[in-house]
Amino acid sequence: MIPSRVLRLRSGSALILASLGQLLGGDSFAVFRSRDGGDTWTQASQGLPPFSRINAVHADGSRTLAGTDAGLFRSDDEGGTWNVVVVLPEAAPRILAITIHADRIFLGTDRHGLIASVDQGKTWERKVGLAATKIRSLHASGTKLYAGTDADGVQVSEDAGGNWIALRKGWPALGQAFALSEVGGRIHAASYSQGLHRWNEEAGTWERVGTVVPLALATTRGTLIAGHNPGGLHASHDAGVVWEQGRIRTASTLDLPGTAEPSEGGDGQDGPVWEIAGDAERVFAGVGPGILRTTDQGRTWNRMTGGLPEEAPGIAFWVQGARVFAVVKQQATGARTAMGRPASPSATP
Repeated sequence: MIPSRVLRLRSGSALILASLGQLLGGDSFAVFRSRDGGDTWTQASQGLPPFSRINAVHADGSRTLAGTDAGLFRSDDEGGTWNVVVVLPEAAPRILAITIHADRIFLGTDRHGLIASVDQGKTWERKVGLAATKIRSLHASGTKLYAGTDADGVQVSEDAGGNWIALRKGWPALGQAFALSEVGGRIHAASYSQGLHRWNEEAGTWERVGTVVPLALATTRGTLIAGHNPGGLHASHDAGVVWEQGRIRTASTLDLPGTAEPSEGGDGQDGPVWEIAGDAERVFAGVGPGILRTTDQGRTWNRMTGGLPEEAPGIAFWVQGARVFAVVKQQATGARTAMGRPASPSATP
């Protein structure tokens, strides 16, 4: 018999059967908060549906937003408590990306395209000027907002999401823009198996750069960091041309599928990387069984513990100074998924 306790979202069709997930031994997801740059962590998930994947987290002042497979949730107390936010009247959209640009909140969704709020989240509307239905990544830069899509490449808006221009030239056929990052004043897009591409504004075309095949990207102090899956962490100090693999100082304790013991030269590891995010001081990476941090622009990485659960990969981050939010996936008891296998373009940890 299925337990009757369920969490019902106000957006009609969305039912999160939390107890059913527990009954079936499904994986669970949780948000953890750090106020000291990742040294110590506290769980901050009260009110979030535990068996619904959390794909994105974004903080702005006292407001924190979490984009999940069951819609958008908001916390006004640093993740202490969460409440569902109704962004569409007919369904709770699966939210893949969140950013704030021109005092507006933008949500990249699966199947519902781009959704925005101009009044701090009180009301929401679809941005019909962007035809793509699946938005994997968002990046705000100056007056421009970039959207990385699943089937329509990378698109840019210069009027806060009203109108969009597709940056098509040079983009690989069927390329998916899994992540966007900016370094040296240029936008870089991770298209996973089709490599890293950089937008050449002067020529109006995308250029393949380097030999990396990133699923995730981040920038810190002029250094571009790419996460492979599998293939580990790589850093470039020249905007993507030359790359070096990061050295995992605690590689022998990570137990990553495909991980090699570091050599005397510090070759690092080749395990799966799911997500990367950071600022000028520190960058965090979600790897097979946990979370890593670098403070030297990706040259060396250390595993974070300090309150984080064991065997729980990080799958989403928000970082600003010493304030960090991390989303982890906790595997069901007795189950261990093949985290080290290459992800298909639509696969998630």
